[in-house]
Amino acid sequence: MVETPSLACQRSIATRMAIDPGKVSNTIINFLIEKLNDQRANGILIGLSGGIDSAVLTTIALRAVGPKHVFTLHLFDRDSQSKFLEHAKGLADKLGIHFEIRDITSLVEETGIYEWPVSGRIAILRGLNPLIIRLCKVFYYLMHRGRLGASMMGHTTVARSRIIRKLSSAIRFPIMRGFAIKHIVRRQVLEDYAAERNLLLVGAANRSEWLTGWFIKSGVDDLPIEPLHGLYKTQVYRLAYFLDVPSEIIDEPPSPDMFKGFSDETMIGASWEKIDKVLYILMKGLDEEIALAEGVTAEEFYRIKMRYELSHPKREGIHHYPSIQN
Repeated sequence: MVETPSLACQRSIATRMAIDPGKVSNTIINFLIEKLNDQRANGILIGLSGGIDSAVLTTIALRAVGPKHVFTLHLFDRDSQSKFLEHAKGLADKLGIHFEIRDITSLVEETGIYEWPVSGRIAILRGLNPLIIRLCKVFYYLMHRGRLGASMMGHTTVARSRIIRKLSSAIRFPIMRGFAIKHIVRRQVLEDYAAERNLLLVGAANRSEWLTGWFIKSGVDDLPIEPLHGLYKTQVYRLAYFLDVPSEIIDEPPSPDMFKGFSDETMIGASWEKIDKVLYILMKGLDEEIALAEGVTAEEFYRIKMRYELSHPKREGIHHYPSIQN
């Protein structure tokens, strides 16, 4: 039956995005088994961060190959929050899988990012670091909310202001550089571990992160095999409930492990629910008014759309993942 415009307006975005969690989990299971056999690997390796995405993927991997063939690493540095280690260990204990903890502080330290933003050569200014970092956090937060942040990302008239452009570069670049280095180091550690043991390394990034560019190019969320790339963030949550992922993981706000107390939603400037609504509208070529009628503001729609359009170059790499139909 051809859907009429009036009927289309009556169907909520959530209804359109609804998934059959049992069917979806089986699709991912079959995908993992196929990739494991293709590579003739001894098992599956996952970076278990303690967040919802890696928890869902690990649980599905368990169902695919059993606990003896699921290997996980929790990689933390001096800025990581201990609660995520507790979440990861708790899940690993519950599932009975291989679990190792690695402190990557020394590897990250070699890059020099811990010395930012004050040069180590200017010792007298080191005491200002905490204040400078707090100001940088506030600036970064503001740059990712509203049209000002979107304009700067798009190099529009506002961004061409010499003062604003230099300030933005001085603040945003070192923040993102530090964030990027940690994720790249994590990927390198995981790749070395997988190569030594002939394991299939898979990433836990979801479709929402991919479409908004909320990942680091060549980092731990940009691996060739990303089984959750067909699922939006809200759909990952649906799977988490179905798979009986521990409530402390489901209830924990997703975090980029950038700053303590800063969640994904804080940094992006919108809830994942709203982000998914906008992305779904964009991917399906639907009318923007459908999202606006469901609580997304015009400002939020514009900002998320800008993120999608400006992050296109980051998505040029090849990723393998199962197709999830909605």
